[in-house]
Amino acid sequence: ELAERVGLARAEIFNLTGILDENGTGNDFEIGPGLELAIPLLHQNQAGRAMARAMITLSALNLYPVKGGAGIPLEAGELDAFGLRDDRRWMVVDDDSVAVAQRESPRLCLLRALPTAEALILDAPGLPTLERPRPQHDAQRSLVTIWGDACEAVDLGSEAAAWCSRFLERPCRLVYMPDSTH
Repeated sequence: ELAERVGLARAEIFNLTGILDENGTGNDFEIGPGLELAIPLLHQNQAGRAMARAMITLSALNLYPVKGGAGIPLEAGELDAFGLRDDRRWMVVDDDSVAVAQRESPRLCLLRALPTAEALILDAPGLPTLERPRPQHDAQRSLVTIWGDACEAVDLGSEAAAWCSRFLERPCRLVYMPDSTH
């Protein structure tokens, strides 16, 4: 029923396993088909009693390392405090440090990114592959804006800026949202 409501033609159940910390929040979970899923969606009836549980059904799981960039289909993925690990943790910003959206730079959807433990590997039509190391925990941060909200990000340097600017045909920079970003 939920799948029909959100327009999914075919759905497979994806499951969630992991350990809850002392505050009851999940850290370092893995999601994918065939694992156990226990996400109760409780609501109150008119008498104020907690009622039904709903099964959440996913038809696909995709990772988007660069916000607005191409997605990577996954069979399974890990969850961290932000959600799917490495999902939308990198982003392209303009000269004013404002996030660049696909609607203003449609070519962004062609930018493919692959996060590894040590780096982000970028690929796009007409450009050589670029590999940028993940920022160190103590890397200098600056403020960027996304949808009107300011947050801290780490600039990935001039080489990444030149690569993204050449591909998107406009001045821009590539930034990373560190774990300290809220």
